[in-house]
Amino acid sequence: MALKDIKDRLKAVLEGVAGIGAVHTRMINVKTAEQENVKLVSGGRMHFWTISRGAARLSDENTNQSFQEQTDTIAIHGFYAVKDADESETVFDPIVDAVLSAINTDRRPPMAGGTYLNATVKRASAPQLRSMGHAEVGPSAVLCHHAIIELEVLARELQS
Repeated sequence: MALKDIKDRLKAVLEGVAGIGAVHTRMINVKTAEQENVKLVSGGRMHFWTISRGAARLSDENTNQSFQEQTDTIAIHGFYAVKDADESETVFDPIVDAVLSAINTDRRPPMAGGTYLNATVKRASAPQLRSMGHAEVGPSAVLCHHAIIELEVLARELQS
């Protein structure tokens, strides 16, 4: 399957998580407050997720050296506006945990209750929370909680 299919499946999985906010299958570049409100704000608060490829690795197949496997690292970035009055970190943490759980369930083989990301991959690693921090986002420079979740997927074989 194509990388686009994998990212589309991950978007569908994320959109199934309660309180998820906007989900995009690419990095978003907004230059105006109007674009920011349309693409990055959900429920009156900056809250969005992006799905991108962070790395790729080729390796030879053991049984046929003219074939290589391509393993892609998918990076999922989540942003949630900081607001002390709401104790926003205590709201964002369970959303991050729910995203990890939803991806972990769906990436498994069917015999383990998953779908191999709707049959878009041959295998996928368990998702990992790589970091939690803060970042200023958008033209308004909104301070956001920022989570980075990664997983490796083997989607295709290439013939050389």
